[in-house]
Amino acid sequence: MTIEYILAGILLGITGVSDIKSKEISVNCLLLFVIPALLCTFYRFAQNETGVLTTMLMGLIPGILCLCLGRITKEKIGYGDAYLLLVLGMFLGLRETIGMIMIALFVTALISIVLLVLHKIKKTQSVPFVPALGIAFCLQIVCRYEVK
Repeated sequence: MTIEYILAGILLGITGVSDIKSKEISVNCLLLFVIPALLCTFYRFAQNETGVLTTMLMGLIPGILCLCLGRITKEKIGYGDAYLLLVLGMFLGLRETIGMIMIALFVTALISIVLLVLHKIKKTQSVPFVPALGIAFCLQIVCRYEVK
């Protein structure tokens, strides 16, 4: 497991707790993780790894799309979630980030159905997305190492 995955896991842990407690994600916390993401990328670039900058830049696409969707939907998709996806994309790249989003959407749907059936939430209430991203991240790691 690389330092990028460790940092992404720490970021998801911190922001997941924040999202559950206050339904907000600290921009300052996200900014703190941008610096290590850039440092990891530049270190790998200096080691002559091919495609490092492209991978990081392509990883920004899901976050950018979520920012646009947030704007179009009047923040039904929160800007904090989109900014988090930008930072995660810098760490993980496009493929990993999209996979994580797809799993997280499924997890969120399951959690929402259970909460609705148990009458714990109403149809109009939102469910925090970051904890589902954290679960998806863990599932990706477990599945990756179990498959090999």
